[in-house]
Order: sequence, then C-alpha cells, then structure tokens
Amino acid sequence: MAKATDFAKTSLLVLIRLIYNVLNYKYIVKLLIFEQLFFIFADMENNIEIIKFNYSNKELFEDESKIRRIVFCGEQSCPTEEEFDGFDSIAIHYLLKYNNKYVCTARRRETKDGIKLERFAVLKEYRGKGLASKIVEFIINDVEDNGKLVYLNAQIDARPLYAKFNFKQVGEKFSEVGIWHYRMELEK
Repeated sequence: MAKATDFAKTSLLVLIRLIYNVLNYKYIVKLLIFEQLFFIFADMENNIEIIKFNYSNKELFEDESKIRRIVFCGEQSCPTEEEFDGFDSIAIHYLLKYNNKYVCTARRRETKDGIKLERFAVLKEYRGKGLASKIVEFIINDVEDNGKLVYLNAQIDARPLYAKFNFKQVGEKFSEVGIWHYRMELEK
C-alpha cells in the first residue's frame, strides 16, 4: 500500500510539474489517495512543496517529528514530553519540502482562544532562505476566515517574521520551557 501511495504522489507531482512548466504559475492541489487527504502547494520556480496533513498519516508525521526533535529537543533543549504535548492528534500539520527534502514544519489547532499556530521549525542549514515565510503565508491562507482569532506564541527572535504577516504583539514577555516568548495575534 505504501509503495502504491508513493507512486501515486510521485506521479501527481510529475503531472503538476508538467502543468507548471506549460502554464508557469503556482498552484494548490487537493487529492485523496487511499483515504488520506493531502493538500499540496507547489512553487516549482523555487523548488518548494508544502503538504498539509493530519496525524493519521504516520509517515508524514514521522518526517515532521524528526524536524521537531532536531530543532526543539536538540537545539533548544525542550523536553520531549513538552514538545510532543498530546495535541498532535487534533492538530493540522504542515511540512515544507525544499529540493526534495523535508526541512520545515508547523501545525495549527483550535483552542478556547481561537486558532493557534505553533511548532514552526526550520532545520538550521535551511534558515535564511525565506522558507519560514512560505509556510507562515500558506497556513494563514489555509485558515478559514470564520471570525476566530488567529494567534501564536512567538519566540523573541521570530517576532519580525510574524510581524511581516500582520501579527501584532500582545501582552508581556513570558517563558515557555525556558524560552522567552510573546503572544502575537493576527490583525485582519
């Protein structure tokens, strides 16, 4: 089954690349393969693909988890039990593939306050290439405009990134797992 799924995804991406080369534009594709729903954004000019998926896709979730372990548990010394907090099963997840390698991830979930964007991580060697901006923009466009507040807890160094997308700092600085953050809310 996995080989058939991989073949179908690869075939679709080949078709998408062909369409892109002919029509020369960015696109979003929604597909259902063996009851797994994927949303794929592709920007072939920059060799970027973003895949939206849920926790039931264990293969993609494992790829995402590897990035989170490297960035949060490794580089930032976040305890594994804090990083994998039990909310993955209710969240919507995103993986960004750059030059055929998963290098960036994030998730979003509904909370009592609204829609929380979180777990943005980019592998160290791929930072500074604008990939975080691509995934932030994709997620903001993906969130339905249903009147709910869209917010996140930004690490201090990441505030300029989110500010580019109209997130505004709210409240005082606070610590999450020993890392300073500010809450930021999206102004529409």
